[in-house]
Amino acid sequence: MAFDPGRDDWRTFRVDRLHETRSTGHRFKLRPLPADDVAAWVASKIRTVQQQVYGHVLVQMPAEDVVARLGPWLEGGGVEPRGAEASLVTLGARSHADLAFWVGILDADFEVVDPPELAEAVERLAARYARAAR
Repeated sequence: MAFDPGRDDWRTFRVDRLHETRSTGHRFKLRPLPADDVAAWVASKIRTVQQQVYGHVLVQMPAEDVVARLGPWLEGGGVEPRGAEASLVTLGARSHADLAFWVGILDADFEVVDPPELAEAVERLAARYARAAR
């Protein structure tokens, strides 16, 4: 991570994209870091970039249990209680297939609210699991 004067903001940079690294002799102005826990801040930025699609599911699980299971993976999304035993969960991921996976690890009954592409991904995953159990 580094401060980008052109954007007047902190940014993360991928190490695998660096090449021909060398000292430029330039000095920099020491700035306060963007967070006390820099590793968590970087992880948060990475998750945000990876969330290309979003989905909403009604899960038969109390909101506090969903939060306990998914924790930081809820960033960019959220959990809204729907009574004592259900929650409306909003998740983001790289793909609808990834969303289907994350909903599945809750180990609870659920209904896809939207988008239709998430429902299709859940159907594909369910069929794959059914074939594996034979």
